[in-house]
Amino acid sequence: MDVGSSALITPSNTTLSGVTQAQVYSTKREATTITVSYAGTALNSTVITYLPGSPVSAVLNPVGPLYVGSTYQIPLSQVKDQYGNIVATGTVINFTADNSATFSAPSNATLADGSLSAYILSNTSGLTLFNASYSGLQLNTTVISFSPREPVSGDISVTNSTPIVANNVSITVSNLRDQYGNLIESYLYQIDFAINASGAITPSAMPSSSSVTAQLNSTASGVKNITASYNGTLINSTLVTYLPGVATRTSLSANQSLQTVGQNVTLTSSAIDAWGNVVSDAQVLNFTADNGAKITPSNTTVSGTTLAQLNSTNASVITITVTTPAGTVLNSTTVTYAPAFV
Repeated sequence: MDVGSSALITPSNTTLSGVTQAQVYSTKREATTITVSYAGTALNSTVITYLPGSPVSAVLNPVGPLYVGSTYQIPLSQVKDQYGNIVATGTVINFTADNSATFSAPSNATLADGSLSAYILSNTSGLTLFNASYSGLQLNTTVISFSPREPVSGDISVTNSTPIVANNVSITVSNLRDQYGNLIESYLYQIDFAINASGAITPSAMPSSSSVTAQLNSTASGVKNITASYNGTLINSTLVTYLPGVATRTSLSANQSLQTVGQNVTLTSSAIDAWGNVVSDAQVLNFTADNGAKITPSNTTVSGTTLAQLNSTNASVITITVTTPAGTVLNSTTVTYAPAFV
């Protein structure tokens, strides 16, 4: 007996009761022709087709970079049996992955060349372990890294939400997350800060891996709305209320510059800080008068204004002075008291 391929034949080539038996063996996926001959003359032949065995290995081709929220093709090739033969067309390969990854594909069966593709999707960033297997036997495995998308949200905090004007406030944006809630390292992205009112924001020169910090300063009192955004998308916002500084200047007026002794004169003081902001309520301003005149002050500011009542029983020119609690003179004026006519 002869074999027309790479198959091996172990014949018992002598007849016994007219019957001859032989053993044919092949590790190759092929069609093998067996020929029976006598004295060089072919007596008969048949064809034996050797099919491939079950898959035991496959080649995984590199993929990347991958981002969450999109489906990617992972090519597999050379799905082979234990003897290195390409497996039969239509062999179904199983795919698994951790880290919440899912698969979608029209078919996970091999093609004639032993190739197929997995289509993987994950909304969770990080490392995903991908496995290709057949009937529980692992054919190959790889680790796939899914990166987060651009930031759409994050935490925002300030070192002081009610500073005095001209003082710096640090604004920190941290825990940046994409549309799927994945944490992002902020150094990958330029975060833009903006303010809706008078003031200036200076971004940090080099953001850290976990946060972005900027410095806010304003010499104008009032509420500032601070926004942090990326590529036009609002990440978060916060409010900072700048309070006025202490009074450094004040106007001072009397409702009458000439008054009869024993009659009241109303004094009005309007105070501002060094940057022109009307001072906050409850700042204390002291009124004093000479020549024995008396002042009945309401010496705390309301909307920057302080009122006091002046009275004198002496006919004289009275000098009224407004000072800070530390004794700094802010302004002065005079009122003349005249004798009463009988």
